[in-house]
Amino acid sequence: MTSFFLQCVKIDVNGNEVWSKTYGGAMEDAGRAIAPIEGNHYFVAGYTNSMGNGDYDFLLLKIDASGNMAWNKTYGGTQSDKAYAIAETAGGCVAVGDTRSKGEGESDAWIIKVDVNGTSPSRLGTAKETFGCSKSTTQAT
Repeated sequence: MTSFFLQCVKIDVNGNEVWSKTYGGAMEDAGRAIAPIEGNHYFVAGYTNSMGNGDYDFLLLKIDASGNMAWNKTYGGTQSDKAYAIAETAGGCVAVGDTRSKGEGESDAWIIKVDVNGTSPSRLGTAKETFGCSKSTTQAT
């Protein structure tokens, strides 16, 4: 079995590598977005099937300016849940991706909000993907 790891690389203004860190477990881990946050830290979003509740789960990391991990958390259910974007908010971040564990079934958009410690005080909701169809369903959870 092949393992895939999430890798973050910091480069300077001249394109020289300052540091490179690898995160993950024994299976597949992928990083899809990174956001600088207050205090010279970063939130990283992606997905993993090395840990979590089953299949793939949202993977969020908080790392410092040297790439040292402050925490890593997974969010999701027994089916595939993948985070693709992340943005800082007041007191934490919002991660956006898709879920097959929550919502209407198949693949639905999923937005979660977490605080600076990775605690998820709220799930903002899901929206059924329609891929160009005019019908759309939004469900607050």
